Amino acid sequence: MTTLKLVAILFEFFALLTGTFYLKQIRARFLYLYAFVILGLITEMSMPIMSKVYGVENSHWLSHFYFPLEFLLLALVYLQELRPLNKKKWINVIVAIIMLFSIVNPIFIQEFTKYSEVRGFTSIVLVMFSILYYYQVMADAKITKLANEPMIWINTAVLLYFASGLFYNMLFTYILEYSKDFANLSVTYNTAFGVSFYSLITIGFWKAAKQQKAIAGG
Repeated sequence: MTTLKLVAILFEFFALLTGTFYLKQIRARFLYLYAFVILGLITEMSMPIMSKVYGVENSHWLSHFYFPLEFLLLALVYLQELRPLNKKKWINVIVAIIMLFSIVNPIFIQEFTKYSEVRGFTSIVLVMFSILYYYQVMADAKITKLANEPMIWINTAVLLYFASGLFYNMLFTYILEYSKDFANLSVTYNTAFGVSFYSLITIGFWKAAKQQKAIAGG
């Protein structure tokens, strides 16, 4: 395991620790995001364990489980945050289609041992959700100080991470076939963005707890 990978796992753990510490304050609004962090950390830690302990060299099959669950948990966050824009339930339809495709893909389209290309589609949808959230914030103009709003930090994390990794996730299988060195470099950049992603999630948890305490304090 590379040093950068260890740093990435450390930042995931710190996000989990922050979420756990403030769970009472954040669970009403960000329980699904907290579950997402748990899922991410378990998945990241399980891959090197399977490799070293059980000798599993190809863990790409995990992506067929992780990517749909990752998407579902984040989509549930946006379903809550984008309620004013989702009166006709069209977001629910998009989420249902993506989840259905995630089931069909490894059965009829892609080999189960290949890196799931579902992440490319889920990334597009999550980027769309994040842009819609910014639109909603600007249209409502209810947030007086953006830096104090936890969802701004979380939404920024989603936009940066999934937008930056969009082509990486859609083309990873082809990149791997083209050049392993280039694939490793792509993984390094994606991991670096992951560190930024979980840093912003951690700030979001802290801001959410701070906001809830201010509301409770009156």
